[in-house]
Amino acid sequence: MRKGMRINVNKSKVMWISKEDRQETEFNIECEGQNLERVESFKYLGTIITSDGRVDQEVLNRVKKATSAYYQISNTIVGKKEITTKTKIQIYNSIIKPIIQYSTESLPLLDKHRSKLTAVEMKYLRRTVGNTRRDRIRNDRIGEEVKLRKALTEVINERQLKWFGHVYRMGEERKVKQVMEMRVEGRKRRGRPRIKWEDTIERIGQQKGKTMVEMKRMCRDREKWMKWTERGEPDA
Repeated sequence: MRKGMRINVNKSKVMWISKEDRQETEFNIECEGQNLERVESFKYLGTIITSDGRVDQEVLNRVKKATSAYYQISNTIVGKKEITTKTKIQIYNSIIKPIIQYSTESLPLLDKHRSKLTAVEMKYLRRTVGNTRRDRIRNDRIGEEVKLRKALTEVINERQLKWFGHVYRMGEERKVKQVMEMRVEGRKRRGRPRIKWEDTIERIGQQKGKTMVEMKRMCRDREKWMKWTERGEPDA
């Protein structure tokens, strides 16, 4: 109110995020005399947040949006032989690709998630060159044919590393960094723990030959970090 802003009660929702059975947890939050609606999922700035803390629905949301965009231009642009491959790839880079990779820098993606996102990319690229999956041509061969500079998964890895470096260079007072470095107290549940975002970063670093300790030390130098994430320069 001091800043002249008011809460829209009808658009405000309540969500309990936990791995436990959330339906059994009863609570009510009131605003201006009204109980706020409790939901299991909520879309915020185009990203779906779910009460179980998983990213499956958001990945499917990316796939659905990118696939919808693909079908809108499939017959009019992508499938037209009169349009050059270069133009089709420019359209992919400016329309389809941003839809697929939106918000992925902050998601703890598993292999199954990356596979779903890659499938959308390859649907577009295969149509671009006039092939289908029945032709049994490898994805990297298709990428070479259309002169794709980097595969989608590689681009996502770069974005995640850049975001990690950006957050790690933040001051300790920044909430984003506090959340990244937060450690949950209490006893661990039985079974295999979930993959955290930091685990994803560590895995990407291992693939590029760096440990988490080395990456944390390296990312303090922004210029050096950006060169390493983009080109993997050994002297970084």
